[in-house]
Amino acid sequence: MSDFIFNFVLSFFIWIENTMRKAFSLNLKRLLCVMLAVAGMADSAYAQDNPQRINDRYYPMYVRAYNLRKSPACLPIADSLRVASVASGDHYGEVYALSIPLLYESYLHDNLDGVNRAVKPLQEKANEYGLKVLYYYSVSLKVAYLTRERRYIEAFLYLNQQSELAEKQGDIDGILLKHRMLGVIQHFRGELSQAVSCYRDAIEGYRKYGRPRYISREYLSIADCYRMMGNYEQLLATADEAWQYCVMQSG
Repeated sequence: MSDFIFNFVLSFFIWIENTMRKAFSLNLKRLLCVMLAVAGMADSAYAQDNPQRINDRYYPMYVRAYNLRKSPACLPIADSLRVASVASGDHYGEVYALSIPLLYESYLHDNLDGVNRAVKPLQEKANEYGLKVLYYYSVSLKVAYLTRERRYIEAFLYLNQQSELAEKQGDIDGILLKHRMLGVIQHFRGELSQAVSCYRDAIEGYRKYGRPRYISREYLSIADCYRMMGNYEQLLATADEAWQYCVMQSG
């Protein structure tokens, strides 16, 4: 479980212990389901459903590489996936294989050169194959890396550059990414009210342009902002808002 989710769950249960001491309400049950459902989605990929649209034959290879993304052991697996995908003409498999080295490099401290080296081939192939969602996935990973490194100005400038390009090209996913990643930057900086506003702007965009699979993720981020504010009533209300989307994703 990631530190983000661990802290979220731990602080919430401390609050229950100190202030509630009574049977769970429906909202509390929903909140726990939301947290556990998204926690399961956040840290691991699973060998089922294949939402990445990789060739089913090679999808388990992607799952293994992704789940080892913090270890150099992921790299040869990712390269094998890339070679197999190129041979079979699987563009999704090829580009997702290129995302694994980027994930790995992004977990290393003081490693912007490594991140840039990994970003370049992924973005080139995503553009070549018209896989704009994966292009902007790489943008989000680089912005997240810069934010974790506390290089906030660089993160914002890079995000703004990519967002302007998306607006010129009419790329909805790139336009929506700006709201989400601005929220991530402000969330990390402790600018929590502003982060909530950005995440809600992203949710409205997802609803408008038919991207429901991302909505529960943003609600979890909003809930964590309220946790950090100590506003547990709003945390519960956010969980209730998220409920229908978690049910939809798991159904």
